[in-house]
Amino acid sequence: MSADRPVDGSARTLPRLLGLLRPYWARTSVSFGLGVVMIVASALLPLAIRAVIDDAIVPGRPGLVATGVAVLLALAVIRWVCGSVRRAVGGHVALDVEYGLRSRLARRILQLEPAWHDGVATGQVLSRLGSDMAAIRFFLSYGFIFAILNALTAIAALTQMAVLSPRLTVAAVAILPLFAPAAVRYDRTLGVMFRSLQRKEGELSAEAEESAAGVRAIKALGLRRQRQTRFDDVSAGLMAENLAMARVRARYSPLLGALPAVGQAAILWYGGRLVIQGQLTLGTLVSFTTYLLLLTGPLQALTSLSAVTRRAMAAAERVFEVLDRPPAIADRAAAVPLPALPHGAQVTFEGVSICHEGARRPVLEQIDVTVAPGERVTFTGSSGTGKSTLLALVPRLAAPTAGRVLLDGHDLADLTLGSLRSQVALVTQEPVLLSGTLRENVALGRPGAGDDEIRAALYAAAALDLVETLPGGLDAVLGEQGNSLSGGQRQRVAIARALLLRPRVLLLDDALSQVDAMTEAAVLERLPAALGGATVLATGDGTARRFATRVIRLGDAPASADEDAGDELSMTSVEGAR
Repeated sequence: MSADRPVDGSARTLPRLLGLLRPYWARTSVSFGLGVVMIVASALLPLAIRAVIDDAIVPGRPGLVATGVAVLLALAVIRWVCGSVRRAVGGHVALDVEYGLRSRLARRILQLEPAWHDGVATGQVLSRLGSDMAAIRFFLSYGFIFAILNALTAIAALTQMAVLSPRLTVAAVAILPLFAPAAVRYDRTLGVMFRSLQRKEGELSAEAEESAAGVRAIKALGLRRQRQTRFDDVSAGLMAENLAMARVRARYSPLLGALPAVGQAAILWYGGRLVIQGQLTLGTLVSFTTYLLLLTGPLQALTSLSAVTRRAMAAAERVFEVLDRPPAIADRAAAVPLPALPHGAQVTFEGVSICHEGARRPVLEQIDVTVAPGERVTFTGSSGTGKSTLLALVPRLAAPTAGRVLLDGHDLADLTLGSLRSQVALVTQEPVLLSGTLRENVALGRPGAGDDEIRAALYAAAALDLVETLPGGLDAVLGEQGNSLSGGQRQRVAIARALLLRPRVLLLDDALSQVDAMTEAAVLERLPAALGGATVLATGDGTARRFATRVIRLGDAPASADEDAGDELSMTSVEGAR
């Protein structure tokens, strides 16, 4: 499924979006009630104006003028106070909804399998957590409530107009259909354009994120101008979308704003004649035109409200698309915790095959391998033979298409992910470090670990020298993704982080590929003492020669642990077993 294709139409998205307000119904009701009070005050203003004109100014009664002005000021104060409180309450509710929705979205993003993340640009994910959330919040705090209040204002104004002068009301209503074609076309056009705009914003975020993350490679390869051109092209695409939207607004907004003025001119001409003929009082005409402004105000606001609503709908569709996607790998209803034991675990691959979606042939086919507790097995083979994919099955970062993986006889699919991953540690060729301190990165899985334990883990990974060389020692900030360290240093920090977890199964996916020979030898010499009997599954030819007690080659035929499988599939490393 495309990450950007909307899966919900507005007919489904709007009720669902408004449903987010349900937990905050009390405060939402208060905000709505204050808005109704504002409408009542607004509806009384024209009546007060008519009373001042007809009962005080025209008859020449100054005392009543003062009273009428006092009433007008009181109504203005009521509108001011209610409006201020309503905005504060409504804004707080919208922020609460945004916070809760963003937390749900972040939780689901973290739950989704790595394969989903591989197919979605990081910028698209960031735009959902950022600009899409802002659009939803603005709709809930402004667009939604104003749409309802404007509708109620229009109804109240139209009702009062009918009471004041049925003939003028008929004339005013006859003008309203002029709005309909332009308003409908404007609304539909915005819906299409905002969905495209949201995608363009995500593409720009992705481009910026990729350039920032790969700045070293870009500079080293002399790709600065190419990347700048690429960024400019994406930015130009976003600008083109915004310009197209600006042209649409320039075409429709002035038109929708001018039509009420035309209607008011017609009402003043017709109403003025009625006043001159004595069929209508001056105060009634002024009151009627004031109500006409109250009626046309919501129609003029239709353009901005439509834009806010359409943008929120486009954003909500993108957010709900992620929330509605079930994780491909999740706990089953009857999943049980993996028992915690201090020794290594037996790992069994039983008829395992993996075929990626859309692939012509499987990455792995009929793998049958049993790794004994405490054994150190390395999988080798040419690139693309599925070594990393096989290791990713153990912490269930991927799932087999056929067959199953067992840990101490437990089918991994029957175990809770939390208990499984707490006892399995994975170190990849390109480990991910955070922008925190060295201490925080090593103790990421055990935040309560003491400095002595952290130093012991760093020593076992031949990385204790970082404490002496980095300014600040354990408190040294490593920079975003640990970019202040070399590739080999990042790998050793990641190995220390894995060892600190004291896993029952340690997975080393070419985890020493960026380390020099002397440092690799030091790591491999110290690892056995630090493992505490943990089972080790690794990939990489260098590690196979220096560390493994058994080497299994993938790619030539289905791998098997049987003795007659042949040297190409299963061989013992004499040096590693020594």
